[in-house]
This record gives sequence, C-alpha cells and structure tokens, in this order.
Amino acid sequence: MNQFPPFFAAGKQEFSDRWRIIDLQMEMIGIRAAQSLIEAIRERIDMVDLVGRYTSLRPSGSNYMGRCPFHEEKTPSFSVSREKQVYHCFGCGKSGNLFNFVMEIEHLAFPEAVAFLAELVGIDPASYQTAQSNFSPRLQVLRTAVERAVALFAQRLSPVGEAYLRQRGISGETARAFQLGYADGRVGEVLLQEGFSPDVLREIGLRLPSHRRDRFFDRLIFPIADAREKPVGWGARILHTGHPKYLNSPESPLFRKRVLLYGLPQARAAMLEKGEAVLLEGYMDVLQLWQAGVRHVVASLGTSLTREQALLLRRYVSRVIFCYDGDAAGAHGMQRAIATLEEAGLAVRVARLPGEHDPDEFVRSFGVASFERNVLGKSVAGQQYLLEVLAQQYDLSDPQGRAAYLTAAAAHLSKVENAIVREEYVRWLADNYHVSAGAIAREVEKQRKPTDSAPPLAVPRSAKAEEHTEIPPAVRGAERIMVRLLLADRDLAEKYAEPFGQLAVTSQAVRTAQHLRELCDAFQPWTPEALIQQLDPEEAAWTAESVMTAWEVTALERWAVDCLYQLDAYRCQQASKRLLAAIAQAEAAGEVQRMATLQQQHLALERQRRGLRRKWQQFAAQSHPRNALQTQ
Repeated sequence: MNQFPPFFAAGKQEFSDRWRIIDLQMEMIGIRAAQSLIEAIRERIDMVDLVGRYTSLRPSGSNYMGRCPFHEEKTPSFSVSREKQVYHCFGCGKSGNLFNFVMEIEHLAFPEAVAFLAELVGIDPASYQTAQSNFSPRLQVLRTAVERAVALFAQRLSPVGEAYLRQRGISGETARAFQLGYADGRVGEVLLQEGFSPDVLREIGLRLPSHRRDRFFDRLIFPIADAREKPVGWGARILHTGHPKYLNSPESPLFRKRVLLYGLPQARAAMLEKGEAVLLEGYMDVLQLWQAGVRHVVASLGTSLTREQALLLRRYVSRVIFCYDGDAAGAHGMQRAIATLEEAGLAVRVARLPGEHDPDEFVRSFGVASFERNVLGKSVAGQQYLLEVLAQQYDLSDPQGRAAYLTAAAAHLSKVENAIVREEYVRWLADNYHVSAGAIAREVEKQRKPTDSAPPLAVPRSAKAEEHTEIPPAVRGAERIMVRLLLADRDLAEKYAEPFGQLAVTSQAVRTAQHLRELCDAFQPWTPEALIQQLDPEEAAWTAESVMTAWEVTALERWAVDCLYQLDAYRCQQASKRLLAAIAQAEAAGEVQRMATLQQQHLALERQRRGLRRKWQQFAAQSHPRNALQTQ
C-alpha cells in the first residue's frame, strides 16, 4: 500500500517556496545545474527501502523480489537491486531508478519527483543552488505576475463575463472551478501599481512592447495551468466585436503551448481512475462536458497535437478518445494527431460528431446521455477511422474505384509497424469490401518491401529494423550480455561501446550503446542508475532487465569479443540474404552487368565473414581502439 501522501492533491496542496526553487532551477538552467542535489538524494535514499514503502520485498539471491505495485499479479515478478539501485518488473516491463519509480507511481514530472524525494529525506534545496541559479528569481517573478493577473481577471468576471457564460450554459460553480475571468483592460495598471515592472507585463504577454495598455480587453479569460496546477498563461475569447476570436498568451519561459493541455488539473483524478482521456479541441467543449459529468476531458491548444502533449497524456492514461469538431478542419486535425499518440504508446479511438456540431453544441442540444451513448459509445479505433476517411476519396460504387481504394488502404497499412494490427485491419477490409484477405495481405507486404534496385553492401541502420525481421535469440542474448559487460567495467566500455553501437540490432540496444558512449565522453557516474536516467521508458526497461539478469561473468574482454563476433556475423548473414535476393532479381530481369556487380559484392562479403573472428581478436589486442573502426 502507498504509505506516502501524493506530493500534491488536486486543488488542495501547493508547492512551497523551497520546492519552487528546484522547479525553477531545472526550467531555467537544466537538470545538469541541479546535479549536486540529485546526487545528494541518491546518496540518502536506498532503492529497496523506497520501494518497500509501496510493496513488500523479500531477499532473492542478490536482489529483492515482490509483487509489482504497477499491475495486479499473484506471483512476485518485481525485482529490485540494492547494488545497482534499479528495479525491473518481469511481468509488465516497467524499470528504472528511484526517480523513475516515484514519477511512475506518484504521477509526477521529473522536477516534482526530485522535490518529493528531497522532502522525504529532509534536504533543503536552497543549499544546492548553483551560481547559475540567479535566473530563478526572475522566473518566480513571472509566475507571481501570472498568478496575480489570473486572480484579478477572476475578480472582474461579473457582470459581463457571467452574462456570456449563462448564455452558453456554464454555471458559476464551473467558472470558479476553472478560475474563469474577464479582461476589462485595467489589470496591467493594477499590476504596475503593485510593483511589477513594464518588462514583466510584456514578458507574460499582458502588454505589447509598443503599447501602454493591456493587450487583452473585453475578453473572457480561460487560465491555462501546467501539470503542477500553477497558471502559466491564459486563452482569451472576444465577447463583442474584434479580431482574432481567440487569443493566447505568447510563448515565454512559462507558457509553452506545445507542453500544455487545457483542463488537465481538473481532469487528472478522473483520467487516472478511468485510464482514459477524452481529447477535445476548445475551451468551451471542456467546460460543458466537465460540467455535465464527463470529467476526464482535456483540450489541446489548437489542432496540432504535439509529441510533448502525447507524452504528458501517457503519464495518466493508456487510451485517448479524440472528439474534435465534426467539420473538415477537425477531421484533418485527428488524422495528424492519431500517429502522434500511437507513437507515444497510447491506444487511440475517434468519436465522430454528426454534421457541423462541436461537443459543446451537441451536449447543449441533445444532452450528456446522448453524447456518451451516441458519440463516445460509438467511437472507432484510430486506424479504422483513417481507413474510412481514405475511402471518402474514391468512388466505391465503381469496381475500378474500389480497387484503387483497397490499393491505397494496403499502402496505408504497410506503414503500420505492429504486425497484429496490420492483420486485424486486413481482415476488416476484406469483410467490409468483400475481397480476399490474402490478396490484401499480399499487397500490404508488397508495399512493405524495399524497392532499391541495387542494395549496397553497407546497409544503413534503422532503429526499427528489428520489427521487420525475426532476430535469433542468440543475437538478442549477445546484446544483453554486452550491456552488462560494459556497465561492469568503464575501461571496457571506453573500448567497446562504439563498435557495439555500430553492430547492435534492436532499437533499445542501439540507444543504450549511444548513451554509454555519451557517459564515456562526459565522464558521468558509471552505474546502471546513471545510464537509465538518460533513457526513455522502453529503453530503460530493456537495460534494467539486461543488467539484472543473473549472469556470472569472468574474463570480461573475451566475452565482449564473443558478443561482438556474434553480432557482426548476424550483420553479414542479413547482408548476404539481401544480396542473394538482389542477384536473383537481376538474373530474372536479364540485367547481366548489375548481377556481376552484386556477385562481386557477395564474394567480398563472404571473405569478410570468414575473417570476423580474427578481426575482433585483433581489435581486442589494440590499446587505443577508438580510431577509425571499420565494421562494414
């Protein structure tokens, strides 16, 4: 059971000034400037003790085992290493160090996790400020100015703004919950009287550089908060006449539109409970649905959903339902954003609104029960939605038009990396358009095949290459052993991290090797924890599992040579297959000159393959190997 209270409870607990210092440091000068604070936390907190507050752990060999706190399980599969200060669940795959653990289990951003752990061990962050932290007071002034402006807007809501909200069906309770306000053009004057400088007002966007009056006048104000529930800016809707209709705070050190979601603080609890978010397009959509009881709703600030917003959603949910406006612009926005969310690892569904309705209008016209039943309840998977949108471009009543659509649909599915998802939609197309699933599947695979006429001997690496080829267990094992070897000995890593990165096959191994080289170059702490700190969740999970698998290894360099030989042999084997296929293709086409060239390349590759063992033995004997290594 979780014995810590959450670091903040929605609407109830705020950061104290000392925790703001951490947050401001990291925003203005980056994590590196706060490294001494992070290292102090690491020295005072033991991974086993921390995890033990959330789940019972028992010794198991050199590690500790318990039931995973992130998913339900009967048999313990959650392993914690006191020596390496990392954890890994062999059931759900979650891994990382103490900061990753707190971020995951408490749903915190990295600065918040640092603050959480600092408070836990009684560290005063102020004592760890660096010489560069003189930027922090400036950012704190901006934060205070935004908070004060939002409070002044809220005080001025009556009566003009309230009349507009009543007209739109928004209650006073909802207005207070979202801190809605009204800009009467005099907020800047009050802030100046309270001691804020004209530069501060311009930096938060309240005034333009060339004006002495407020930029926002006769507008309804929608405060926009960050993930810590602190206002960082606002959106503003014109109430009478004027352009533009909506106006946001400008980009600033506080207000970065691409990392914000409107309504997140109000939706957080419901999102965590449901594991799902409904993603809307407008402020009024969020207000209307939240007021009606659909509380897991947020809005992107514009139709171009960013990767940062997708990753922010992933902290709270595993599935997102799009519900943009029913017009063409809304549909186009969904098409662009589905790929962004899927790349972030989220399941995506699309809820379609009839005609030109938006969610606000639909709920006011037909009620929330109809919205939940006929809109959310009839949502379709993201890929199905894209295929249906694609179908609108073809005349499906004509056999030739239907064939052209199915060819285009196969081309679309060929870009879907998950083979199971591809197969599901091949069947969906076959069932809906009465064609053979085998014919569609063959067209999909045809579209996936490379069309290069003469593949070169040195084939460029791809981080996604492993998803197109079944990789032998021996090759995957060689990658995991190499990670463990290189983390066991820094000198070994200095020598072998670079060739390992050139030969690694899976994307996780490629990225891990890259970060190992960066640690070597930057003289960073040489521990699994330090490496995992730099990796994204998928790579961290792979690395943690690699270093926690029980291998007893001696003669480290001999093992490293064997692993690199295994990886290099696999590289040659795959290149040989590609060349043989190209030779057969050239022979069938009667391209004699091209066939001869490819045969010469294949002979050279075979000579290279026979000399691999000697190549890596010679490499091991070198004292300074980071010079012009040729693995191709």
